Amino acid sequence: MSKKNALILTFLLTLFSVNAQGLKTNGQNIVDENNNIVQLRGIGLSGWMLQECYLLNACADGITTQNDIKKNLISLVGQLATDNFYDDWLDNYITEDDIIYIAESGFNSIRVPLHYNLFTLPIEEEPVEGSNTWLTKGFELLDNLLNWCANHNIYVILDMHATPGGQGVNKEICDFDPEKPSLWESEFNKSKLVALWGKIAERYAENEWIGGYDLINETNWYSDGTYESARTFSDDVDLLYNSNNDLIEIYGQITTAIRAHDQNHILFIEGNSFANNFNGLFPPWDSNMVYSFHKYWNYTNASDLDWILWVRNQYNIPLWCGESGENSNAWYRDAVHLYENNSVGWSWWPFKKVESQAGPIATKSNENFKSIVRYWKGEGPKPSIENAINGLNQLSLDLLFNEDDTHKDVIDALIRQPFDDSLIPFTSNEIPGNVYMSDYDLGTQGIAYYDNDYADYSLATGSFEAWNKGWTYRNDGVDIESNSDASTNGYHLAHTNNGEWVKHTVTVNQSGFYDIKIKFASLESGGKIKLELNDTDITGQVSLIGSSGNWNYFITKTVKNIYIEAGTQILKTSILGDVTYNLSHLIFSLSENQSSEFKIIEAETGSDEQSIVVTTNQPIANETFDASEFTVYVNNSSATITSVEKGTNSSTLILNLENLLTENDNITLDCISNSITSTFDVVLDDISNFPVFNTIIDRNDIPGIIEAENFETQSGLELENCSDTNGGQNISYTSPGDYAEYDVRVNTKGIYNIKSRIASDGQYGKFSLVLLDANQNQTNLGNVNTIATGGWQNWFTLTSSNHTLYPGLYTLRLNVIDGGFNLNWMDFELEQELNIANNELEAIVAPNPFSDQIFIKTNSGISIETISILDYNGRIIKTYSHINRPDIYINTTEISKGIYFLKINTENNSTYKRLVKR
Repeated sequence: MSKKNALILTFLLTLFSVNAQGLKTNGQNIVDENNNIVQLRGIGLSGWMLQECYLLNACADGITTQNDIKKNLISLVGQLATDNFYDDWLDNYITEDDIIYIAESGFNSIRVPLHYNLFTLPIEEEPVEGSNTWLTKGFELLDNLLNWCANHNIYVILDMHATPGGQGVNKEICDFDPEKPSLWESEFNKSKLVALWGKIAERYAENEWIGGYDLINETNWYSDGTYESARTFSDDVDLLYNSNNDLIEIYGQITTAIRAHDQNHILFIEGNSFANNFNGLFPPWDSNMVYSFHKYWNYTNASDLDWILWVRNQYNIPLWCGESGENSNAWYRDAVHLYENNSVGWSWWPFKKVESQAGPIATKSNENFKSIVRYWKGEGPKPSIENAINGLNQLSLDLLFNEDDTHKDVIDALIRQPFDDSLIPFTSNEIPGNVYMSDYDLGTQGIAYYDNDYADYSLATGSFEAWNKGWTYRNDGVDIESNSDASTNGYHLAHTNNGEWVKHTVTVNQSGFYDIKIKFASLESGGKIKLELNDTDITGQVSLIGSSGNWNYFITKTVKNIYIEAGTQILKTSILGDVTYNLSHLIFSLSENQSSEFKIIEAETGSDEQSIVVTTNQPIANETFDASEFTVYVNNSSATITSVEKGTNSSTLILNLENLLTENDNITLDCISNSITSTFDVVLDDISNFPVFNTIIDRNDIPGIIEAENFETQSGLELENCSDTNGGQNISYTSPGDYAEYDVRVNTKGIYNIKSRIASDGQYGKFSLVLLDANQNQTNLGNVNTIATGGWQNWFTLTSSNHTLYPGLYTLRLNVIDGGFNLNWMDFELEQELNIANNELEAIVAPNPFSDQIFIKTNSGISIETISILDYNGRIIKTYSHINRPDIYINTTEISKGIYFLKINTENNSTYKRLVKR
């Protein structure tokens, strides 16, 4: 574990104190014996005492439950070999080494799914009907587990995952056999479950590392024989469900049985419908109780726990997410962030799974075991008894903890990333040397990598969304496949798409010119790639010319004489263009010729949308520049360059323009220079008609109409087809707290009317409009009170006037205050244009861009009365008065980086200057 991770873990453990024992509830919190709040961070021991077929990659037609697996193994290898396999499985799945790994990873609890048949006989096998024969195996396993957990400060929550008879029609979860009575269809099964919980409570009543009892896992059964198959539930559909009378009745009986022996431990209560239908389970009936819900495959937005948080607030009781997982690392990070922001404990699923990247540990499979599964699926011949037994023995042996089977990316997503957005290296990358694409840094989507598909939200969207098309090595959205090419590390990026990228922390041991070999495979020629160091382009767009003829045969494209400075840097590798290719690694080696021509390799629009960032292949020696050496053409017309400055990187120049650029502009660059030289004393090459990549986002222009559906982000709103003039769609189902955000560009300073096209059946609503600049400074544009128009498609235009707007880039935010209206568009209509500058007064302002001070001087010795610095919304943030002289230096150290206006006032006149602080 790195020093940084160790510090984070120490902080978390100190904050939530897992060293004290004896969990209980205190109002809305779970606390220890010292009344310290404990934030449960857990992992479920998935397939240990109960095998779900998917956890073994062994599901087949007619083989879905543990009982199915056992029966088919007995048929294949006999009773003795099957019994031996299950004994080994139980002994090897979880050992103290696993508990050490769980504790060191940052978890403080485990949820143990129990199968009742390790503790008592099925009712069909009882020698006396209605009696309970107690077995020792399950209790011995728990005793060992509790001893290990006590040694390493881990709470144990016992989860009755498979009840006598089975609690749900979804049989693989609970080993339900449809040919036998379920829990709900047999009074003997019910009484056995109640008695088992009483026996467990009697044995462990004084054990302080028992975190609590999860009474019944994921019931999916109703008194009328129906069940709901979705693992989600919300309060707006609760009338669809029955009242859960059977569930509340047996919960009451279990509670009585437990409390007869154990007054200490928490009772975790799950609802019906895979834990999430709590109808009829209120109010709480025990003073030491927690409601437990499960969350899979749906959204992780800030409001996505609202359906259950009201329970905590209304009944003053804690909540716990007892299961969550089976998704991507990005989903994990966002889900844990959601839970912890709402002070909800959680337990992940699963801990171990055969050949899966989605959990902390992936147990290896083997060819002999795979042959068993292929036989069950009808995809292969029946294996010999010897081979089948060897496969089972190897599988159970491979269950033993092995560091090589762990997935540090999953742990990082669960434990560090919800609290820390930084990158940390996945492995060491040194230059000169190889940088393997599959070993990109640890971090979430948009930080360590960007992929078009990165999480599964299928319960919310209605369709499965594969976040990874490679299903190997790591659990992010990045598509990684394995290969047998000796030149690679055994893995490569696959299914690449335009705009995707990965980042690596690299250590450059020596400054100099490097040759970079790009190892790729493709069936087409013309794939494109770009490399950046610390967000500065070092290669420009590189075309991967040639087809390798095979997805797993890797060929080389070499880029020569790229200058790279020594030090620790962030390498970003971007996929560009429409040609898909596989990418295995980059090989950096020092060039034989440590000199090169000095040239421009890339030009693109700046983030302020009013500049061009020019990247060269060598560090630039100059500190000042002549703007006349550059010409920028926007849509074939020359654009005014106000200044040229060195960028934050020594190999970049920034050309600042007088006017804003737009996303539709075609931009080129000419450069004829004899004065710009590199630190190697080489003069910059001339260029003509050099393309400038336009990276400007699509914006809504003001003045102009903004269609309501053209938002960048939104929450709570829906779209519907609109019958208004010009059709399109409108936003609808507005409720308080909903919002939409629009990227906008104000092109003209002036006074505006804002027209809003609304419709409402019979309600009166309200929304506000706010402009946010890059620094999140707000300009409130007031509230719009909507009216009843007599129908959801009967449209009316409301107008508000006298809004002064200043040119610039903004986010327009629409906040719904009172709902009940539809919105089709907003029209920002220019009523009166205002001049930004009065050209009769001239002034020199230098430097611009500026840092700690600026010098101001008027023409003809005119005295300056006052100077004001305004933000991009026109608000004054600093004023200098009583100057009475034609020139002045002013200190600007307190001003944040950004774009400003400088207003210079004389006795008879004033002028504005645009300023940039970097």
